[in-house]
Amino acid sequence: MALLRTSTSVRILVEGLCLAGKTTLTQALATGPGTTRVPEYADLTQLPPWPPQDVAAARQGLAYLTAVEEKRHEWAAASGTAAVVFDRGPLTLVAHEVAMSALNVPADPHYAARLCSRFPAPHAIVYLDVDDDEAIAREQRRGALPAHLVAPEVRAVLRSYYERALGWTDDRRVLRLSGSAPLTDLVLAVRTYLHNLPQGPLGRWLLPETASHCTDPMERPQ
Repeated sequence: MALLRTSTSVRILVEGLCLAGKTTLTQALATGPGTTRVPEYADLTQLPPWPPQDVAAARQGLAYLTAVEEKRHEWAAASGTAAVVFDRGPLTLVAHEVAMSALNVPADPHYAARLCSRFPAPHAIVYLDVDDDEAIAREQRRGALPAHLVAPEVRAVLRSYYERALGWTDDRRVLRLSGSAPLTDLVLAVRTYLHNLPQGPLGRWLLPETASHCTDPMERPQ
């Protein structure tokens, strides 16, 4: 079964915290005809050293990862398929900087948001989340991840940032799902959702630089 019934190339971004099930879902979605999967950064290249020595080093790492993102988009464009599923994307890069800044680790969320806002907005964002207990259980089965990616205080900041960023996005282009649901249910939910995506231009993709939620509706980009 094809992921989409359209000849238009559609960019689908699957995002969420570590251990939410993003890779598993993107792999399942890409089994259908006419769909290309773009692996996440860690599966394509060696990530910059952590922690960075200073803000300049953090910026250098961001520049490197955004260059990788450019290659990912080139790969997607050259695929010629109707749908492209990205395992993580620019949201990940900015969210990481926001979380590291909250931990007083050298980071530059402003620079990250500025670099990443030059990429085209995805047609759809699928956001997966699991609670911390489930994340711990998955890590125990999978193997330990770097503490700075899975510590409760980091997950709290990341979750807050993602919620704010998704709040800046057209609600019709965001699908929130529980990563604890059966994979077959998740795939069906995504396929059903994608068949009803809104038409029209996407506009520029603006990304927030902090995890603080807007209290003034006028602060939300239009």
